[in-house]
Amino acid sequence: MYIVGTGVVRILTGDENGIEKHLMIAGPGSLLGNLSSLDGYPSLFTAATAEENCRLYRTTGPIFTRMTAEIPGFKDFLIQDLCAKMRILAGNISSLSFQTADVRIVRAFLYLIRESGTRCGRGIKINIPFTHQEMADLVYSNRVTVSRFFSRLKYLHMFNPCLTGWGIKADTSIEVSRLAVESNFFPLYEVENGSFTINKTFKEPKPVKEYLGRMKKFKHLNEEEAEEIQELVDYKWNRLTKLAGL
Repeated sequence: MYIVGTGVVRILTGDENGIEKHLMIAGPGSLLGNLSSLDGYPSLFTAATAEENCRLYRTTGPIFTRMTAEIPGFKDFLIQDLCAKMRILAGNISSLSFQTADVRIVRAFLYLIRESGTRCGRGIKINIPFTHQEMADLVYSNRVTVSRFFSRLKYLHMFNPCLTGWGIKADTSIEVSRLAVESNFFPLYEVENGSFTINKTFKEPKPVKEYLGRMKKFKHLNEEEAEEIQELVDYKWNRLTKLAGL
């Protein structure tokens, strides 16, 4: 059994896939492993992560038994500690349902975006540099878990028609979206580890003005302006095909 002297300890468990799940935070004065010391069964949690400058005091089973029998008020404190843990665990089950490390990292990102994020192009830049270890400390995890999470991050750019802004009818939104792809205005491609893959190509792409002409948003364009947009689309498509090695 351990007694938390200073700092806090994050207690966690893991599922069958090795994904850690947060159980509770033990602060100064909390007991770890006291239930196992009482009933002799293995602990319910599989790991504990201590914050920096955390100090734990270890005691053996016989000493714990003597503490329970000889120290005045220790039994009451023990009961209160166990009841507090049961309330925390019950609260996690009913509401948070054991937040995984991934969930805690995402929540940390959202917090950093709100507090220190600024718009940068099509995304948001977090103006606070941090290492994987610092992120791990922030979410009470470890560097390996955070690095594994970062390696799985993906950017998904979706094409979503705006009926009001574009000036199109709801029953034509799918057709207009297809024209955006068939004219190479919005090519479908993937990038993985720097490797480009184009998912859809056309031997004879449709003219961009056919796509633009379906929307009231571009009714003001003349022939020359539409041709300039076509040249820009062709330039970007050629650049994309070179990146994909086609």
